[in-house]
Amino acid sequence: MKIKYKYDERSDVLYASIGNPRPGISEEPFDGILIRRDANTGEVIGFTIINYSRQKRDGFIRKIPYFEDVEIPY
Repeated sequence: MKIKYKYDERSDVLYASIGNPRPGISEEPFDGILIRRDANTGEVIGFTIINYSRQKRDGFIRKIPYFEDVEIPY
């Protein structure tokens, strides 16, 4: 699984997409952690972490559902 990352420093949001980013719908299993799914197929296509630097600093980055084995490079 090839994951592409983009960190928006101004908004403090980390985006991760499987392959090229594409539109989807989101669910929030944990506060500030969004899982993105393809709106037509339900396939998991990525995740988003809101307030990324604060969550990382405070130790709130958890194993992300469907991405448990992924190491976040930031």
